[in-house]
Parts: sequence; structure tokens; C-alpha cells
Amino acid sequence: MSTIEWRAGAKPKIPSQPLSSSSTSRPYSISIGDTLRRLGVPALALTGLWVGLLFLMIWHWTGYHLSPLTAGWRQWDRANHWNMPGVMPHGPLPPQVPPTVLLTMGLIFVAATAAHFWAVLNARRLRHAGQGTLWFILGATVVMGGVVLLLPNLFSDDVFSYILYGRIGALYHANPMLVTPAHFPHDPFLRYVYWRTTPSVYGATWLWPAEVLTHVAQRLGGSLPVYIALYKVMGLVCHLANAALIWGILVRIAPQRRVLGTVLYAWNPLAVIEFAGSGHNDALMLTYLLIGIWLAVRQFEMLAAVAWAAAITTKFILLILVPLWLWHVVLTRWRAAETHDLRLALRCAWEAGWRGGVLAVAVVAFMAPFWGGPHLITVLLHSPPTQRIDNSLLDLLVRFIPWPLSALLHKSRFILRKEYLPLFKDTGIVAFALAWLWALFQRVPRDLLAACAWALASYIVLASAWFWPWYVTWPLAFVALRPLGRQSLSVLLLAGGVLSIYAFLPDRASLAFGLRALFAFGPAIAYVGLARSAQVRHAVRRAGTGLFQAWHAGFTSPATQKTQGVRTPAPLA
Repeated sequence: MSTIEWRAGAKPKIPSQPLSSSSTSRPYSISIGDTLRRLGVPALALTGLWVGLLFLMIWHWTGYHLSPLTAGWRQWDRANHWNMPGVMPHGPLPPQVPPTVLLTMGLIFVAATAAHFWAVLNARRLRHAGQGTLWFILGATVVMGGVVLLLPNLFSDDVFSYILYGRIGALYHANPMLVTPAHFPHDPFLRYVYWRTTPSVYGATWLWPAEVLTHVAQRLGGSLPVYIALYKVMGLVCHLANAALIWGILVRIAPQRRVLGTVLYAWNPLAVIEFAGSGHNDALMLTYLLIGIWLAVRQFEMLAAVAWAAAITTKFILLILVPLWLWHVVLTRWRAAETHDLRLALRCAWEAGWRGGVLAVAVVAFMAPFWGGPHLITVLLHSPPTQRIDNSLLDLLVRFIPWPLSALLHKSRFILRKEYLPLFKDTGIVAFALAWLWALFQRVPRDLLAACAWALASYIVLASAWFWPWYVTWPLAFVALRPLGRQSLSVLLLAGGVLSIYAFLPDRASLAFGLRALFAFGPAIAYVGLARSAQVRHAVRRAGTGLFQAWHAGFTSPATQKTQGVRTPAPLA
């Protein structure tokens, strides 16, 4: 039986056992009426904001990728009273989008983030809710996701790449990880794909579901609206499954926080937009990941390792979490023992080794059908997202630092930008490596879930030169399993801030577009900085008080110290 500590935020008492069924079978004190009173109004507010976004996009084209589902809106609005364009564009277009429309969109995102905070704070008080509360949360999520699913615009065109990769495997019987969409110029959907000369950077456990969706779409007529609808529905279904898994995990490790964690994830505006609105495959990756955690807290660690392998072979970024997990296994075994010797060290190595071996074998088994030799690794390491820069803090630095340098060095800022870009990238990678090591040695001994969230958030902020908002859903799933604290609030601020990128993208010619990373990352970084500075001030104040008491004790007699409550140091033996 495993002794891994999965109790999020708990002190590392080893060995630990998952909460018994008796601890979760207590009579519930929260009725469905209490749930509606606490969560009903925030749910209505969020739903109303998504309806407002829907009508905003129907009323005015916001410059994004038109969803093929727009054909239905145009058919409904035959006289084009809603100003819907008739041609499907490719990519975000610069044409004239009134600033008031973009400002309204940004305000909707801000209001949705605030309403979500309201729901999270109210959910903290629902500590002993039953299954009725879970069904209410999931039902409200279906309504919110259903509204977003109908948006006539797509915030991302990744779904078109998903469609082509699925068609390459299912219809053309080729390997999407080695063959690019450009090899099929006759495909009717190729014109909507941006990464035409790039093979799939997603692994087997995404490509197989994409092939299944391709077969289903072909049976339903094979039109592009059918494909888009299937991918969006799949994203919403995975999002609902993730919310239910978070509830099930928290029932075992922290039942008093199951409502809090489920609402924090399920109603998060970023997750709803990215999964129901854009159909991103990150939803399925998180499903595999959360299934693994759900199995692990129930002591099925071998199956958990297989599930985590499936998550890794969906998006390989999760490889950075594997050493954290294995190091946690070693520390757990080491601290649980009464005596520490060579035999224990070998035992710890075995415990970490067999788990890592199972995960490695599962990864190899999943990827074997798509293996094309070492060339495949080269394709993954040198994919365009690893070579380009956009929307990140690094993009902000590269845009504005060359301005003063160009005046000092008398060089063109474009030349300086090209010269200093590798240096900035390497600096970000080094900073992320230091943050990852801090998570390994400082956070893992206390809380594995916190360490994983920290590692992913550090990668997003420091090392991801090519950044897009849906990346923040990775740490969001982890903080949903933890107590509401500084880390949770910083990730929530990050999730809310990065939505502002969508309000800047259609107007690439404005100065504000260059500052979008400041709006995206600024609130979370400012919050973390203020929290850290307050912590430092408190530590300095405590240290100063201690020094003053020690100085005062040196100039007072023992009798005076006794009357004034000053503790006298014990004499040396």
C-alpha cells in the first residue's frame, strides 16, 4: 500500500493513509437550498456575462477566426441585420474593429473573473455539501459552456490543425507526427490551417481520439461545422469530467474543500472559454492527469502511472513533473522509516524506480505506432512554437528594451532585437531551471501538488516565449486541489489576466497591443510581489523585535526581567 502524502496543504506526516469512508459518510449539513443561496447568483452572473459576449460577437465581428458554426447564424439572420460577414477568414484580421467593441469584450472578461472570485469565496462556506451540490455545479457548467460553445468566433485556430491531423491518420493513413498537412493540398480544410508545414507536436493519446472524431464526423456528413461542433463538445465533456474528478479527489484528500475546488476549476472563465469555446486538447490532457491523481489517492499507483503517461503523450510539457513525483516518492519512504541505512536507500530507489519504469514503458507503448526514428525528437524540439515568440513577457522585453539600446549603440532596434533574442530566451530558461529546482527541493517535501503548480506556472511565466492563454489551465487544475491561499489566488489572477490578450489581438497596430503581456501577467506578478514584500516586512519586524528584547535583557537585572516578563537565558551546563 502506498504511503505517498496526497493531502494537499497538509504537514508531511508519514506514513499517511487516505481518508477513510467513515470520514466522508457524516451527515451533510448543507442542503441544496443553501447551495442555491450561495452559488445561484454568481452562476447567473457568469451565465449572463457569457450571453452578453455571445450577443456582442453576433452584433459585431471582433476580428477573430469565424467559426464554421457562423453559417447557422447567417442563415438565421438572412437580412444580415447583425453585420455578420459572409466569408470565412484565415487568422485574426487587423481590419477595423471599433475600440468600444474590444473594450466591452475586455470588461466582460474582467467582470467574469470578478464573478468567479465571488463564487469561489462563497464556495468556501459549503464545507459539507452532498452530491446535489455537485450536480448543480455541473449543470451550471453545462449552461455556461453551452452558451460559449455557440460563439460565432473562435479565439484560436488550433482546432483546424486538430482536424487535419485527425484526417491525416484516419483518412490518408499517414503518420501525423512525420507528415505535414501541406502534403495533402487537395484536402478541403487545408486553407484554414495555419501550421501547414508543421507535423503534429501532440502525441498518440491525442491523435487517436482525433481519428475517432474524424470517423464520427465523416459519418455525420463530413462538413467543417460538424467537425468544429464535435471538437467543442469534446472539450466541454472533458471539462465536465475534470470537474467531477476534482470533486472525487477532494472527497478523499480534503472533503471540506470539494465544493471550493470544483467551483474554482469548473466555472473558471479561462477554462470555459478555452475548452467549450475553442475546443483545445488541453482539456483531454487534464482528464488523463486527473484520472491518474484520482487513481493514486485510491492506491492504484500502477494504473495512475499509465494515466499520467497518457497525459504526457498528449502534451509533452508534463515531463517536467515526473522528477517531482519520483523525488516525492523517495522522500516519503525515507521519512517514514525509523532507521536510515543503505538498505533503506535501496528500498527508496526501488520505489521510485518501478513507478518511473511503469510510466516510461507506458509512454513507449503509446508512442511506438508513431515512432519514426530520432527524426521525430528533432521535429518536437525544433517545432515553430519553440522557435517563435509571442504574447509572453519575453516578447514584451524584446519589443521595448531595444529602443533605449538603439540610441546608445547607434544600431537599428530590429538588429538589436535579433541579436539579443537568444540571450533573453536563455535567461528565461535559466530562470525557469532555478525555479524548478526550488520546487524540487523546497516545495516537494511539503506539498507535491503545490510543487507541480509552481513548476508549470514558472514555465509559463519565465520560459514560454511562445505563450497563449490556455497554457494557464495546466496549473489551474492543480491549485483547484489545494487550499485557497497565495498560490491559488496568483493562478486565478493569472487566468483572469491572460484573457485580456484576446481583447488586444484584433488591433495589432495599436501601442496597447505591444503592452498586452503587461496586462496579462501584471496582476498576478504584482500580487505575488506584494505578498512577498509583506512577508519580508513581517519577518524583519519580528527579527527587530527579537533583537530589541535581547538587547534590553542584557541591560536589566534578573529581578527586573522577572517583573517585566523578559525571559532569562538558561545557564550553560
